Amino acid sequence: MALPRRTGHFALVFLFLIALALPAHAQQDEGPLSWLTVTPRFWLSVVETVDFADLEKETFTVPMGGVSISAAPPVLGGFSFAFTVLAGEGEGDAFYRPEGVEGVIVDAEITRLDIELLARYQLPDTAFSLFFGPRFVRFNEEYTAFGEKIESNNDVVALEFGVGAATELGDSGRHRLFTNLMTGVAFIDTEFKDSVFDLDISTDATEPIFDLNAGYQYVFKRFVSLSARYRVFMVFTEDDFGLASTVMFHGPELGATIRFH
Repeated sequence: MALPRRTGHFALVFLFLIALALPAHAQQDEGPLSWLTVTPRFWLSVVETVDFADLEKETFTVPMGGVSISAAPPVLGGFSFAFTVLAGEGEGDAFYRPEGVEGVIVDAEITRLDIELLARYQLPDTAFSLFFGPRFVRFNEEYTAFGEKIESNNDVVALEFGVGAATELGDSGRHRLFTNLMTGVAFIDTEFKDSVFDLDISTDATEPIFDLNAGYQYVFKRFVSLSARYRVFMVFTEDDFGLASTVMFHGPELGATIRFH
């Protein structure tokens, strides 16, 4: 199955960042430090689906809350690990127009679960780090029109890899800008139920995903910081009937980090 053409554009950006991040550097002389952080997070996620045959437009607002726990084992110099769980539910409207049927605006509800486990390697003497790890995303949608139900249940199992960068503003050590770019391969299972046309269809696909974010962090003290970022997560799908869909989750995210060292 050919990947969407836009995948090439993101791949070029990703390779460029990797090229910047990989100059040869000597290892730091100081020994590895161990630390643990806990970050409650809130993501005001807007969900949009485009390029789909029947659902010409849909927009949901899904507030998501959760936590990230990160740790750096003292025996693995330069490596740290982050486990994140986010969950939420929301509602919105969708413009539904199957072939041969006049289009209608239908009420929609969506629930979403996002679980991610990432390993991070800080490149010595640089502002760059590399990421890789698995991710599981579940987003279930339910539409109601004229008393009938239409359901779309989606499970996404992905392997991600990417690069991040951070830089301090000024000499105080309190202000930081950061950005992360992730891509990967996702295995997507979709179950579609339509009581209007008595359909019950299950499909699977292997498609690319992308997660991009950029933000600002303010350090109150050594062990407490706040961060704000804008995040975009995209899933490209194509079912057995050749129907293409791009699902995009985007919106502002806030976090408060407590560091134990």
